[in-house]
Amino acid sequence: MTSYNAHKLFSEIESVVKSNLPVTEGLLRVIQFCERELPHPDWAALRPGGGKLGISADLHLIGAPLANDPKWIFGDRWGQDTPDAESNVLAAIYQIAYEHKAGLKNDAEYPLCLAYANLAIRHLAQTMGAELLRDADQRVLHVGFDSGDFLCIGAIRKEGLIFSKDSWRMT
Repeated sequence: MTSYNAHKLFSEIESVVKSNLPVTEGLLRVIQFCERELPHPDWAALRPGGGKLGISADLHLIGAPLANDPKWIFGDRWGQDTPDAESNVLAAIYQIAYEHKAGLKNDAEYPLCLAYANLAIRHLAQTMGAELLRDADQRVLHVGFDSGDFLCIGAIRKEGLIFSKDSWRMT
């Protein structure tokens, strides 16, 4: 995990993702939270516009038919072989986090990659709305790491994106 209070960190990320902040402002708010909790000179390089590109973390789509089943993440999943998004932002976060021995490492990668991926998917869901439904009544959006840490943003329905009241499942 990270050096943060996990509950406070996750609550901050969730409140940003389930707000109406634009993606860049939301990511900046998470960076500011992290910087207050864990001061380090590398935070300046992680602010939007301050990064570099290199090897990276990335984003790809994985889905499951029963997202409200608590065992869904370990069951029938599709998309493990989907291509990565090749996100320049996630690449920059990873490179800056690990570029030197005294760097922030997972203390930057974990919260910022989780926050950015959720903000990006939220933006996509709000932009595309009901187009994402196809023949389904709803599509529940869980965004996180292949290892299992994730946030339930909410669900796409005919009326658009509905934020979940719960962090782990659609409510």
